[in-house]
Amino acid sequence: MANDMTTIGQLLEQPPSQGTEKSWVNGSFQAIVRNGEFKQARSGNWYGRCLLQDPQLGNITIAAIGEINFQQMDGCLVEIGGTGITREDFKGKPQIKMGKTAMCQIIGSGRMSNPPGGQAPPPQQQQQPPQGYAPPAQGYQPPPQQQQAPPAASQAQRVAYGPAVGNAIEIAARAIVTAGLAVPGTPKFASLLFEVGSDVLRISEFMEGGKLAPLATERSTNPPAQAQAPPGRVTAFVPPPAQAPPPQQQVVPPPQPVDIDEEDVPF
Repeated sequence: MANDMTTIGQLLEQPPSQGTEKSWVNGSFQAIVRNGEFKQARSGNWYGRCLLQDPQLGNITIAAIGEINFQQMDGCLVEIGGTGITREDFKGKPQIKMGKTAMCQIIGSGRMSNPPGGQAPPPQQQQQPPQGYAPPAQGYQPPPQQQQAPPAASQAQRVAYGPAVGNAIEIAARAIVTAGLAVPGTPKFASLLFEVGSDVLRISEFMEGGKLAPLATERSTNPPAQAQAPPGRVTAFVPPPAQAPPPQQQVVPPPQPVDIDEEDVPF
């Protein structure tokens, strides 16, 4: 491109073409592309149009049209030059027309060095770090690993324990009533039901893990030592043998179906 640089203001002052007498634009000039478009005419040919803004004074503009895709250059700082550029008037408005030999090259971003109003943009101030800030050490340092809490019992585990808990409650209630230890519906009965049911459930888990007592034939010949409960577990409750009721002792009513609200049992 030529070294003779023209401004948008000089293009506006240049007289437009009159009939066959063309007003050629000499040299090159810089502008910011605004409202860039690229359309197809009725003839099938493609053309582009835009508004060229002076990079120094944003309030000085001129329309442009030519076989250039201004849509891809919208918002960019361009340098226009070459040959085949004329100064025209279109419906009373100033315009430049760019022919096939005209050149348009992107040279930067469309940020004006002096925006409208004649005031330059304020310089960007570098933010200071807060007091007590220590810059990170060189090299990558992985973040500290956080301890994860043990996962709670899943829904599947709670569903699996449901029938076992119900069976343990039924066995414990029958044993307490048969042994005459407490009357259903009393606080003592609820306390014993919780303790005995918990022991029955622990024994069930202990046996499901493969911990079984010796066979009956082995127990008759070699009486085994007292079985030890699994670590961290309470020894199972063994109900005492039934005894004859003393004189004038209240007769225990026959066992009734136990209706216990599971929310009242602190499992």
